[in-house]
Formats: sequence, C-alpha cells, structure tokens
Amino acid sequence: MKILFITAEQPEAEACLRACRETGTDARVVFSGMGAAATESKMDEMFASGVKYDYVIDAGIAGAFDGSPAGAAFNVIEERHWEAPDMILVGAKPLFGWLPVAGGLTVQTMTEDEGEVERRKALGAQVESMEGASFFQMCHKYGVDDFAELRTISY
Repeated sequence: MKILFITAEQPEAEACLRACRETGTDARVVFSGMGAAATESKMDEMFASGVKYDYVIDAGIAGAFDGSPAGAAFNVIEERHWEAPDMILVGAKPLFGWLPVAGGLTVQTMTEDEGEVERRKALGAQVESMEGASFFQMCHKYGVDDFAELRTISY
C-alpha cells in the first residue's frame, strides 16, 4: 500500500516519519510549506509525477473554536474556506475509529479576535487550519478517493 503524508511544516513531517518508523508503516512524507497555495503546489508536484497513492493524509496543527485543549486530535471530515463558507468540501475518511471527527475551516491567519472567533464558530467548524480546504480540493482534482485530514490542536 502506498501512503502519502503531506504536512505544512518540517517538524510535522518529522513527527509523521517518527510515527511511521515506530509502527513499521511504509509511507512517503513531504512538507509543502504553510498555506493554501503551498499545499496546492506541492500536491500538483506529487501527483504530476504519476505515482498513485492508496491513501493520502494531511497531518498538522490546528486551532480550536470549541475550547478543545492543546494536544487534542481530530479527524477532519469536512472543510470550508473562510472566503467561500457556503462551499462545503467533503469526502475525507475517518482514519481511526477512536479519533473524534470535526469540521474544519481554512483561514489565512490564526484567529485571535473574539468577535472573529464567534463569526467563524457560527459556521459550525471545530478547528481551523491554513491548508485543509486546499488539501480536500486537490484530492478531488486528482481523483483521490481515500484521504484523511488529521489535526492536533496547538493553541
């Protein structure tokens, strides 16, 4: 089975590599850089190579809108982009049965203003990241059926 992990930052990629070594999982791990454009560019590069992956996983950190503490982990099964909140992207698979599922919101900056937090919470998202919606879009673009987004709360 060919598995691809994509992360935004090098430390996230290193954590995925450690987990793969510890569990004996054979996977390719790449980091794209932060944000939607970096994710799209790296995924275009990975899929243009012609390699087919059985499972593609976006793993990284997130912020929480629901009060979840730092270290809490989620399997994000739907995404919205803050700039197009009516478009809901779906299709991600729950990867681990014990991991809670969540809705995600892709933003360009970390949400710190309380008024902004409340506006974003009203969309129904539990977590925010800077790459999730782009990851979902690229999986759909390349016909990837088996994909997952895993997020751990950092703040």
